[in-house]
Amino acid sequence: MKKMVLCFILMFFGIEITQAETLKEACEKENLECNYVEKVNSTTLPTVYLFRGSGCKYCKELITYLSTIMADGYNEKVNIVSYEVKEDVENFKTYQRIASKFQDEADGYPYLVIGEYVFKGYQESDNKKIKLALNKLAEEENPYDVLKEVNAGNLTVVKKKEFVSWTGIFVSIAFAIIVTIIGFLFLHLFKKKKILQSR
Repeated sequence: MKKMVLCFILMFFGIEITQAETLKEACEKENLECNYVEKVNSTTLPTVYLFRGSGCKYCKELITYLSTIMADGYNEKVNIVSYEVKEDVENFKTYQRIASKFQDEADGYPYLVIGEYVFKGYQESDNKKIKLALNKLAEEENPYDVLKEVNAGNLTVVKKKEFVSWTGIFVSIAFAIIVTIIGFLFLHLFKKKKILQSR
């Protein structure tokens, strides 16, 4: 009864109640096996935010991956907080505010925020980048916490950090060079053909 009264009072004053959960709780709610121990004093660790939808296949895959690396020692580096946004309206509002801070739409999940790095959706090829982002966040002297910013009323847009893929850059440059060479060859052959036809 006391909880209901408190909820009505908070709703009357416009105070939102979000239902954050630990990664372990998210595992349990999704009936996934998570074999790691959460750090007791996790409040001193930088926080990672996962916005997920219950039953979402990619969310389950991401939760499984995150719980695996947490078991490998990342539970000593970061704290992961999960928000179910498919069925919880207040959590969805939090998701919308955070996504808009990164100039994103809250139009899908999972949505993983690691400091100023954002991962929309999930695929296995993201694993290396996720680990890099977690390591960078853990090493920062003053780790960025987007939820603290939003809750403090700071809605100024933040530029997402991205990992530069040197392989992608080299492939793009090589492709541009090849296309240019082929273009010059065709142009040369076309001019030669015109000269032959004019004789």
